[in-house]
Amino acid sequence: MFWLRVNDPSHYDLARGSYEPTIIAWLNENTQLGDTFLDIGANVGYYAVLAAKLVGPAGLVVAVEADPNIAQILTKNLEANHLSNARVVSGAATDFAGTVRLGRAPASGWTGLYYGNPDEWIEVPAFTVDGLFRSLGLNQINAAKLDVEGAEACVLDGMTDILTKFTPRLLIEVHRTHSGVEEHVLKVLAAHSFDAAILDCVDATMHIAATPTLESTMGKRESAL
Repeated sequence: MFWLRVNDPSHYDLARGSYEPTIIAWLNENTQLGDTFLDIGANVGYYAVLAAKLVGPAGLVVAVEADPNIAQILTKNLEANHLSNARVVSGAATDFAGTVRLGRAPASGWTGLYYGNPDEWIEVPAFTVDGLFRSLGLNQINAAKLDVEGAEACVLDGMTDILTKFTPRLLIEVHRTHSGVEEHVLKVLAAHSFDAAILDCVDATMHIAATPTLESTMGKRESAL
């Protein structure tokens, strides 16, 4: 069972079962039993549900959704599929803690901190992923998916401790309509010794898979010591 909003253009492909097959393939290849998986920008939970099944009862999915109305649907979808190994966090991941303005768009998949012509602005909690990790008492991060409508660089800037200590496998949806985002994302990944590969590029949206290198893994061991 899966709840959708029938008036939401972002959910049409979900209803048809044809939504972003590249990301589904990446999840199947990079999410393992027992993993802790972060879904940052989870929307109604299409990927969070799949990831929760892939990590199994011993794993954990943390699904972050900035729009509180969409986070409610996300919660319903996890409950409807009896996925007790998933937690919903309502708020916006960025590079600081506090509150931030979120622009609601006609399609929930466009809603974000930098949406140019929103139907309305709302105030939502803001936090870094590093801070969220500590507040939830987690002990590992194995993989993460970022889909935050132009805020990708801010999210990565707020999770440098995780990138250094845990070197997770990353899938990043880069929105190149936002000036400088692609360059900043690649710079952060290079600084933490990740290999970046373009999975696909449709219009102004690019999916990047970032894989830890031997150098970044060695840095992880040194930080643990």
